[in-house]
Amino acid sequence: MISDLFYELDWFTLGSLVVLLLMSILSWSILIAKYLTCRKIDQQTSKFLNQMEGEIRFSELMSLAEKKNNFPAQKLFLFSAQDLNRLKKNYSQESIPKTLAEESLQRSFELIFSKFSRDVYRGFSLLASVSNSAPFVGLFGTVTGVLRTLYRLGGETGALGFNRISPSLSIALVATAFGLFVAIPASVGYNLLKSRVENLQSLLQEVKVNIEKRILS
Repeated sequence: MISDLFYELDWFTLGSLVVLLLMSILSWSILIAKYLTCRKIDQQTSKFLNQMEGEIRFSELMSLAEKKNNFPAQKLFLFSAQDLNRLKKNYSQESIPKTLAEESLQRSFELIFSKFSRDVYRGFSLLASVSNSAPFVGLFGTVTGVLRTLYRLGGETGALGFNRISPSLSIALVATAFGLFVAIPASVGYNLLKSRVENLQSLLQEVKVNIEKRILS
């Protein structure tokens, strides 16, 4: 019976399972939230990039960017246009030095890129910690469970069959299995999300190139 197996649990093994359960909930919450965020940013960035590469006028792009100004690509476009307007106050449109405009665009890009990377990578360290530490937490629960079983058997006399010790060893090994069950999705999810974020960063680079064509040409 499963209830009999859990009756064999010692406090350390039970504590390990509880910690692993909390780590699993935390990692899956981060994975789902980050996946949804990255998918939405990817959709909006790709859409805006296609609009920039089309025949849409600059004023229309400004209007579209203002409606979605919480996304990095649109925010980069707005920041770059605002910086260009500030330069126009000191220079006529024809006499703005190209190097000055390029430096202004680069500053806007670095600002948006840095904020985007900081926001999207928030929580990744927790995923890495879960994937690295969960197996050891499970192993700790297994070791303490085995030690408890050996300690109990040491005080008994007479022949000991395998059916006498197998329940305690089985429930102790559950902790190691659960640790792997928690760590593997966290590790795989971390690598998949990291790859997706790197693709988004490449998309932002493409947005920057298109902004240069629109503003500096």
